[in-house]
Amino acid sequence: MLTFSFKNSQISASQIKRYGTVLAGYVATLQDVMKQRSYDCYESSILLSGNRQEIKEIQNHAKQFISSALRYVIVIGIGGSNLGAKAIYDALLGSTDTISIQRFPKLICLDTCDVHTAQTVMQTLQQEIVSSDQYIINVISKSGSTAETVANTAYFFQMGAQKLPEFEKRVVITTDEDSVLWKMSKEKGYTSLAIPKKVGGRYSAFSSVGLFPLACLGIDIAQVCKGAQWALRQGISDRIEKNPSAQSAIALVSQYTKRNVIHDTFFFAPALETLGKWYRQLFAESLGKVPLGKKNTKAIGITPTVSIGSTDLHSMAQLYLANPTSRFTTFVSIAKTIDTPRLNGSEWTALVPGLQGQTLHGLMKTIYQGVVNTYTAKKMPFVQIDMKECSAFTLGAFMQMKMLEVMYCAHVLGVNAFDQPHVEIYKKEVRKLLK
Repeated sequence: MLTFSFKNSQISASQIKRYGTVLAGYVATLQDVMKQRSYDCYESSILLSGNRQEIKEIQNHAKQFISSALRYVIVIGIGGSNLGAKAIYDALLGSTDTISIQRFPKLICLDTCDVHTAQTVMQTLQQEIVSSDQYIINVISKSGSTAETVANTAYFFQMGAQKLPEFEKRVVITTDEDSVLWKMSKEKGYTSLAIPKKVGGRYSAFSSVGLFPLACLGIDIAQVCKGAQWALRQGISDRIEKNPSAQSAIALVSQYTKRNVIHDTFFFAPALETLGKWYRQLFAESLGKVPLGKKNTKAIGITPTVSIGSTDLHSMAQLYLANPTSRFTTFVSIAKTIDTPRLNGSEWTALVPGLQGQTLHGLMKTIYQGVVNTYTAKKMPFVQIDMKECSAFTLGAFMQMKMLEVMYCAHVLGVNAFDQPHVEIYKKEVRKLLK
């Protein structure tokens, strides 16, 4: 589970009450969505983790492709189409993939059109794959017409269809049911997985988008969803003072009104870096827009950043601490993890007073506490989220908590949390140039 501390967020009881009044109607809306259990509104992503039938179907689809021989799950998709699954995979397994060379299956994500990556992946497959049960190609695009995804897919079909065994039988297409990609997939006889129409890509981690590749990789998706359900129960509570998603949203909005326009999520666990990137997209794409009905108003300008402890203390801390204003921080730590034996007496431990008898995790906790103490002394606002452990459950809980937080922020700020109109501007220009 997760524990939260808002004592240093610099939000008052009166602010919680005032913003809580603003949020009350929206909390009721989310409660109604849960009761209706219908995917007919954009908030219906909150239903995904509790849809046992759909989760079972995803597990059954995965079983058709899983075997002891499976080595690579290739996800071709960008943004919300791969970040959710990659965030969970990297947190649990992927951060040490380059070291654990004998651990399989591995997740490989192709998002942008990078020649070196695409060629290296294809060459690796051609060299290592001798049977069809060693790989899966999962193409994910909600619209079905994402340029980068279609281009990477075309390259894989062009280069792999003739050289990889039973290539087309190992292709899984995940998209909206009425997209051109869905129709093509059905015509070709590929395994096809649907995304609910009203569920946006950045909110789709608990749909087939995120759960199918995770299931293929041997990650317990039932636990991911169980964690999400735990966070959901708290996150739609109308007792705002007991609702961590709402409280986090209130802290963010209130700090934004004080011109703290940077929201830094500081993970004291390197394995959570991709989780930070997942949240960065969720936050920026949901909130970075002009408030509804206010055409001549500037867009909301909270910039989400990701920091990793203790690495970024040696690159960014000078900037952060020398400029204590304009930044609001969410610290994320892991309470329990595997650890090393205590460092024994040697010439090495003697170089740093107090290092004798310490463990690596213990040192990280001490560094983290030192940073918290420093932020407190400099009166820099922050909240703290502590994961009991890094598990499928806690990762699912964190992601659901944050999705609700962003929905609440959007409601208070008066923006649509579910569209991305300015992203379409560059896409139109790309389409013009391609023509």
